[in-house]
Amino acid sequence: MKIVASDNHVTVELNGNDVANKETMEKFQKFMDELADIQAEEIKVLASELGVSDACAADVSYLRSRSRWTIELEKELIRLHITGEAPNMCEFGHPSKN
Repeated sequence: MKIVASDNHVTVELNGNDVANKETMEKFQKFMDELADIQAEEIKVLASELGVSDACAADVSYLRSRSRWTIELEKELIRLHITGEAPNMCEFGHPSKN
C-alpha cells in the first residue's frame, strides 16, 4: 500500500498483494476510519459556520468539491435543504440535469 499526500488531496494505491495481506488491509481500514472522522468533524464545523444541518453541510461540502460549484448554486442548495427539498447531489447543478 502506498499513500501519497499533497497540498489538498491524498492518493492510496493498493495492488493485489496488498488486498490479500491482512495487516495491510487493517492499516488501510484504520486510515479510512480516521479520514471519515476528520470529514465528520469538518462537516460539523461547516454546519455551525453556515447555520445549517449536518446533512446540508455535507451536501455543501460535496458541492464545493465539484467543478460546477458556484456561490449561487450553494445558496440554492441551502435554500432547498431549509425548505425540506434536499436534492439528489449527483444531479444537482449538473448542466445535463437542469
